[in-house]
Amino acid sequence: MVYILTGDIQTGKSHALNNWGGNKTNVVGLLSLSNNEGKRLFVDIRNNECFSMHAIENEDEENKVLVGKFIFSKLSFERANSIINFEMQQTDYKYFIVDELGKLELRHDGLYTSTHNLATKFEDKTNQHLILVVRSGLLENVIKTYNFKKYKILDKEALKLI
Repeated sequence: MVYILTGDIQTGKSHALNNWGGNKTNVVGLLSLSNNEGKRLFVDIRNNECFSMHAIENEDEENKVLVGKFIFSKLSFERANSIINFEMQQTDYKYFIVDELGKLELRHDGLYTSTHNLATKFEDKTNQHLILVVRSGLLENVIKTYNFKKYKILDKEALKLI
């Protein structure tokens, strides 16, 4: 089953997912959290390893991608895609989280390729579940871009029901 966790920007979707999955051993994937300085981090759920999404100052320009006010590192997204692709081959989980699908994915960049393959794999599953995070303002476009046929929309309060 594909679940889409949605809500407005900065309303605690990622933190709710982090709290929900925090004591579960059957959850893998990526969270997108902010540190105390407001910097965005990817968190590999399997090993709790964090790495920055942001480009560093001396990073080559071709390895930078601009999204709104943020300058992200293509290398960080390559690493995130590698984690998704690795986890897609594993079988020791019940829940697979990808936080989040956004503007990059709508232009077929960022995590698009790995998550498109992943979403297709989960549409008909009943024993494993994909939880995708999408801000409410992009929800309709993400559903169209990914051509979702079978999915359920959740808000953060409904997490406890799955």
